[in-house]
Amino acid sequence: MGPLTAATLDHFEDNTQNFNKPVFGHTHMLSDGLEVGIHEAVSDRRVWCDLLRFHPDEARPKDPNVLIAAPLAGHFAALLRGTVAAFPPDRHVYIIDWRNPRDVPLGAAD
Repeated sequence: MGPLTAATLDHFEDNTQNFNKPVFGHTHMLSDGLEVGIHEAVSDRRVWCDLLRFHPDEARPKDPNVLIAAPLAGHFAALLRGTVAAFPPDRHVYIIDWRNPRDVPLGAAD
């Protein structure tokens, strides 16, 4: 009975604990062996999510856009920071950063 009780309490703790949202922390990326500065900005705010944009210092308006739809499965979009960093600097990378549903007011519409 001891292991079952321990497993139940461990599961309860995992489901009730608040985890801090990690930051992306990107300040530069490598392009052909050179460091290129990169900026993170909130492109759009909605009730359920923010749309984050990562663009290099030398961004041009005609550079292609890439949208990364982060999974809404209890994970943070920042866990995909390696994916964001892997894109070349001639891309405007956008990622959906979901809010925790418990932080969204009841009846909120978007």
